[in-house]
Amino acid sequence: MRRKHLLPIAMTAFLLVGLSGKEAWPAWLPSANGLAGWDALARGIVLSSAQVTAPAAPIATGEKATQPQGLTGEPLVVSGITIAAGPNGETFVDIATTKAGGFRVSELDNPRRLVLDFDGARKGLRGTMFPSDSALITGVRVGQFQLDPAIVRVVADLLGDPRVDVHARSGGVRIELKARGTATARVRPAGKPIVAKISPPVATAPSSTVEAETLGDSEPSRTVRALPTPSLAEMALPRPIIAEESPAALKLAPALDPESMRSEHAAEVLSASLTPEEQVQAGGTEAPPEQPKYTGEPISVNLKDVDLKDFFRLIHEISGLNIIIDPNVIGSVTMVLDNVPWDQALDIVLKNNNLGKALEGNVLRIAKVETLTAEQTGAAKLVEARIDAQPLVTKFLPVNYAKAVTIAGLLKTWIGGGALSKRGTVLVDERTNTLIVSDIATQIPLITKVVAQLDTKSKQVSIEARVVLATNNFERDISTVLAYQYNNRSATTATGAATSQTSNGTATGSTSVSPSTITPFTPGGIVKSTAASGFGVWAIANQGANYIINAAIALAETTDQAKIISSPYIVTQNNTVGSVIQGVQIPYQTTINNTVSVQFIQASLQMTVTPQVTQDGNIFLIINVNNASPGALVLGVGTAINNQLATTQVLVPDGGTVVFGGVKVTNTEAAASYVPGLGKIPVLGRLFKSTKATDNKTDLMFFVTPKVLPG
Repeated sequence: MRRKHLLPIAMTAFLLVGLSGKEAWPAWLPSANGLAGWDALARGIVLSSAQVTAPAAPIATGEKATQPQGLTGEPLVVSGITIAAGPNGETFVDIATTKAGGFRVSELDNPRRLVLDFDGARKGLRGTMFPSDSALITGVRVGQFQLDPAIVRVVADLLGDPRVDVHARSGGVRIELKARGTATARVRPAGKPIVAKISPPVATAPSSTVEAETLGDSEPSRTVRALPTPSLAEMALPRPIIAEESPAALKLAPALDPESMRSEHAAEVLSASLTPEEQVQAGGTEAPPEQPKYTGEPISVNLKDVDLKDFFRLIHEISGLNIIIDPNVIGSVTMVLDNVPWDQALDIVLKNNNLGKALEGNVLRIAKVETLTAEQTGAAKLVEARIDAQPLVTKFLPVNYAKAVTIAGLLKTWIGGGALSKRGTVLVDERTNTLIVSDIATQIPLITKVVAQLDTKSKQVSIEARVVLATNNFERDISTVLAYQYNNRSATTATGAATSQTSNGTATGSTSVSPSTITPFTPGGIVKSTAASGFGVWAIANQGANYIINAAIALAETTDQAKIISSPYIVTQNNTVGSVIQGVQIPYQTTINNTVSVQFIQASLQMTVTPQVTQDGNIFLIINVNNASPGALVLGVGTAINNQLATTQVLVPDGGTVVFGGVKVTNTEAAASYVPGLGKIPVLGRLFKSTKATDNKTDLMFFVTPKVLPG
């Protein structure tokens, strides 16, 4: 017995371009709630129309070809549906007909359905739904799919992935369903795409014949209409099911589901639902990203001279997007792609044909790039025209904490970018610190919100400083105490650098570190930076260490090892410089153009601090301390100034103390003693007197404690 495999082949039979009036949509397309035509075409459905003549192919049975019955004369009537269980777990669906006739079999996925179309048939059943309790099928639906030509459609809703065998039998057609563990038919692996033939509209399509074999000698032969054989392109779609032929069994190909598509005169609208995974980005006229990411389902296409509108219908069926095609979009596409995401294939076709896309909700508009550009330009001009037509509104915005001039400058640099519009203006009343804003009504709420966000209360920081003149012994003792605390803590972050002293006796110092190199303090930890020469910088992170420092300073004062020469206390706002000056101004005379004038030079202890409160509760300090004192008197010039300077940038916890020093101060004292009278005798007086010179070396140390004030 010979067997021939019937390959499901799809042909393009859409002749939509140029159709109008009553011929705007071909009558052969399905109506109401079914799949669109391109879905049927992509799944291997044979479509025919008045413009495409495809004469029915006679079926060869033995040596004589017979005309399929049901196309002429009395119509075939589908009169009954019976669902029964077989002895080996299979399920039989028997479709009763009044006489033999041609039918087509196809299969759809998601959900899986088996579709039988009986040509030249009428529905003779009163019901349309026939449920089943089988594990392989949920039920059968029957309906009059078309009236002219008459087609009855039978849809079997399958469960799972059973093997399917369809064959003609006496009195109708039987569908046999078997679980895959019991069937012997070969099936192509799931997920591997089938290849459906696609071609542009043609005048005629040739027909082919196949042989239908009966189950046994006792049963009469049944004729089945053959599929037309188109040519040209191939398109791959997933989930084929091609079963090996059993007696009188046919190969299964996807079929057309009852659904209609409407054609508008100005543009073609294809309706479908949109899921979030299937959305595509709009903006066909914008520059694409350097490396676009495509997430669409991979497809394989082999198209030759296919109309662009037909290609976009395919994209509609795959993506689920509603697509509107501009009437000016014309042309054809020839392409060969293998396993390419559908959205990438769409972009390729759009670029190749100078087309663009614009996504509005779940509707994708496709038009020429020039058309979309003109629309965007027109929309922008319309927005500008609406802005120009709106009246200006003036509002007074008082500023409480910030400077109105500063906020006005920010608003002016933001013109057209979100705050002020191009027609907006802003003035400042410095006396009342008020902004006077004039703009359109839609911008006033935004400007008010921006001003409110900028006009916030700044945090205030109190800074307590102690300037201590200490001996070397005190420096050693306090270093020992801090080093012990440091070695018993886990913090190891250096926050400053060493100070130094010049050789001419002028003491200078500098400690500096970038805030980005400072790590957060460990609670209770102490941070130290060892000086190359001198004391260096310590940052103390808890109140207990502060008590130790206070006790050490008090004890050193009682033993004359340390002396607090100044204790300034200031309060300043966040990111605002605060300074304290204590000392004298030394006058000196200058003569310019025979004019004598008196000027003053500062000889005082001066400290400037700039705090910055961080988001994590620490305080970043920029500290400058200068202890300037009168020096030696220079004849003809004036009094020299001795400077003792220390500079540091350090991160300190709220309430912690930073200690820095290393500025060496050397005082030289000379003392003479002699016997009265005898000590003044020239030459001999040296025998009766003595002289003593002492050098007192001290360190200038600074203890700074910042605190963030509440409120």
